[in-house]
Amino acid sequence: MFPEGTRSRSGGMGRMRKGAAVLAARHHVQIIPIRVSGTRDAMPPGRFWPSRLRGRNGAKRHSVDICFGDPIAPTEDLQAVMNTVQHFFDDVEVSPAQQR
Repeated sequence: MFPEGTRSRSGGMGRMRKGAAVLAARHHVQIIPIRVSGTRDAMPPGRFWPSRLRGRNGAKRHSVDICFGDPIAPTEDLQAVMNTVQHFFDDVEVSPAQQR
């Protein structure tokens, strides 16, 4: 689930919604925060198929980076869970060197 409820048009982080925190608390499951960056270039909003980079050697794929955070235990305090998720997104810096 996207913390904003959808992909953002701008590529930046939108207003977080509490749906994931509610589901986690209701079903007693942990939240694994995942940051995926580079998808906006690979498949911009409104496209039905991913785009490719054009180069001398033909089409190349866009770089997409994925970063996993530590599991977050659900609590009845939804705002605390959302703050922890927000903290992950604020602090994580994804670079290709970290992921490979």
